[in-house]
Amino acid sequence: MKNPILSLPKQLCTVIALTAAFAGAVIAAPEWTFDAAGDLQGWLPIQQLTGGAVKDGALTALTTDGDPAFIGPVISAAAKEVSSVVVRMKLEGKTGGAASDPGAVQLFWASSAKPDFNEEASRRVDGIGDGQWHDYTFAVGESEDWKETIIRIRIDPCNTADTKVSIDSIRFLGGAAAAAAKPAPEWTFDTAGNLQGWNPAQHLTAAVVKDGALTALTEGEDPILMSPPFKATAKEFSSVVVRMKLQNSDGAAFTDSNELQLFWRTSAAPAESEEASIRIETAADGQFHDYKFAVSENSEWKDTITGLRVDPCGVSGVKVSIDSVKLQK
Repeated sequence: MKNPILSLPKQLCTVIALTAAFAGAVIAAPEWTFDAAGDLQGWLPIQQLTGGAVKDGALTALTTDGDPAFIGPVISAAAKEVSSVVVRMKLEGKTGGAASDPGAVQLFWASSAKPDFNEEASRRVDGIGDGQWHDYTFAVGESEDWKETIIRIRIDPCNTADTKVSIDSIRFLGGAAAAAAKPAPEWTFDTAGNLQGWNPAQHLTAAVVKDGALTALTEGEDPILMSPPFKATAKEFSSVVVRMKLQNSDGAAFTDSNELQLFWRTSAAPAESEEASIRIETAADGQFHDYKFAVSENSEWKDTITGLRVDPCGVSGVKVSIDSVKLQK
């Protein structure tokens, strides 16, 4: 990312140009899924990456400095038939778990019109270093430099050292397929011990995932759970559903009337506010309930949603169990 132009040997540039000019058939939607162990499918870790290998269904490598890059094989794809490139990738620390702030993920492309990688022919999205799989969608069709025949792409996965990069798949998608490739964000807490990036930020203790739920004990009157960063287009979602149960610390039913509050952050307003929030009264029976927040009815639900905050109640000594948090269309 610090040096977007990749210097290729003159002979290789010639091969790329000839391939683009004389390709017998245009590949409308290239994809790489890395299902065969040991087969990099033509992808190369070209700089500041070590240990490049395909195993367990993913292309993996470890970054050694702040400008790592993978380069793909030579292809021949009609730009007009592709609106998005989707990279399914996981960024984690050197020994697993969350990574330091990875910065941006950047996609470059070379075309028959411009066979060199350059900053203009690229797209960036924010990287998420929570050690989980995410689909990074690059809206290449919106760029005036995405044109004619695409002959190669390059992926700069982050801008930090000692980050383990795992790429599950890379796909070129047309308009309808691109929309289908953007699943609604959701967290279901099915894996024991995995908080999926959620952070008990205040007045919560003993946070853990077990028995299919994220549980914690409130130790103050303003408990806060923060979601991991993500990106979702606000207009595509009408509601957020939190499935939650409240009990007393001894496991008995919590029978006090209380409020659950949902906040959200956006690309335009990155800090929480009362205006960008909704309150719902909780059921006082100690059972799981689906609390549905009609976010699309709030004028602050707009632009790109970048994070959520859940304030489960306003009482100390309450056991909170969250089965799932889902954005719904």
